[in-house]
Amino acid sequence: MKIESKLIVCLSAVAVSQISLKADDVNALLSNWNVVTVNNAQINNEYEGRAFVGGNLTADNQAAIGHSLSSTNISLAVVGNITANNYINVQNGSVDVGGTSSAHFNMNGGGTVSLGSPVPAAISPVSVLTTSSLYWSTLAANSTITTNNANQINFNTVANGSGLAILNVTGAQTFNAGLNGFNLNLGAGVTTVLVNINAGSINWNAGSFFGNFQTDFGRGNVLFNFYNATNVYLGNQFEGYIVAPNANVTLGNNVDGGVMVSNLVADSEIHLPDRNSSASSFYGTLPNVVTPGPVPEPATLALLPVGALLWAARRRFAKS
Repeated sequence: MKIESKLIVCLSAVAVSQISLKADDVNALLSNWNVVTVNNAQINNEYEGRAFVGGNLTADNQAAIGHSLSSTNISLAVVGNITANNYINVQNGSVDVGGTSSAHFNMNGGGTVSLGSPVPAAISPVSVLTTSSLYWSTLAANSTITTNNANQINFNTVANGSGLAILNVTGAQTFNAGLNGFNLNLGAGVTTVLVNINAGSINWNAGSFFGNFQTDFGRGNVLFNFYNATNVYLGNQFEGYIVAPNANVTLGNNVDGGVMVSNLVADSEIHLPDRNSSASSFYGTLPNVVTPGPVPEPATLALLPVGALLWAARRRFAKS
């Protein structure tokens, strides 16, 4: 094969290789969705942002949603059915239900209600968040925990090159330890905190969040990844975004941040990190997972920066 022919083959291969990978922005999904469930949700109070329910939604008491959204946003997307014995107050945004609904909607912000048409699969954050949770659990820790004299856990954070602090801990060290609470010590340059928690189950009834956890940073830039938990009970006020894709999660108190779980029972409120100025559920920046994407048509290859590709190809075949 002549060098010119080899260059063309290599050029096409490299071009396809580059195009066939894409990054789904998990940070945008975390920011957009205040509540996400893979399956069912029972919500008996208010949440302030947007909710995606992958199964059925039960609302036994009067619920309120979508406090900080415009009327063009989807405040509530339910793939299955809604069962409700009272009103659901939609402060802003619209409702999209794939099945049926017994709820009475107060559309206070002028949004619409759509029933009986499949919720577009493209809006679902479930797959990306589930994959990301497992990926984050494999990242090496660069930060540590210690216990202080008040029998509290200190999360001592150190930034990597992108400002991310990673802690890999167990449930026995943290939420299952019966401690008095948690403090967040921020190292220089830390912009996001990821706490990977290795525990099959969590039963948290003791302790509170203190210090930096009770700020907009702690509520909006810290994510707790219960990546392998199947049952989680959080009895006290929680600060930060909760991700537990495989878990049945029960909230016994309010959450300031967000929730992504398998099945959810929430008798408490789920707040945005900063209720006064932002509709975002998460402010931090976590690494995306690169996933396979579609292979482009041949015409697409012409749009690529061919100079760099030709240079790589020439190096490879220079001795041919």
